[in-house]
Amino acid sequence: MDMPTRRKPIVDTICQDVGGGFLMAGVFGSAYHFANGGIKAVYKNVPRASCSLAVFFGLYGAIDYAMVSARRKEEPVLNCAVAMAGASALTDLPKGLRYAGYSALIGGALGGVLTAGLKLLEDGSRPQVGDPGIPTPSACKSCGREDR
Repeated sequence: MDMPTRRKPIVDTICQDVGGGFLMAGVFGSAYHFANGGIKAVYKNVPRASCSLAVFFGLYGAIDYAMVSARRKEEPVLNCAVAMAGASALTDLPKGLRYAGYSALIGGALGGVLTAGLKLLEDGSRPQVGDPGIPTPSACKSCGREDR
């Protein structure tokens, strides 16, 4: 049973996710720490934040790829929610099981809500008049009124 669409190889996917996370934390972390503490704060905190976010996105990419490969189906909302939950739990596991479980719940909920919201914005899912599921004014024959 083949997947309906071909994905990039797993190494490319994970390397792209890791690089994107590292770059994102480097850029935004530099701006944040520079504004709050100057150049010394940037030197002190940005490498740690960049590496942490790179690990998080690497785990996210691996779990997402594993979900698609195992289920042979691309479901962006479910895959993102599970991948965010797993990555959040695994990165917070050293803090304890309770904290990791809580982090997984928050990460999964945020991942699912954000992906669903972005999908709605991307698809333009507002109903359009003339769609088969939405009656037009002329389709209402039971009331006996006609179009104006």
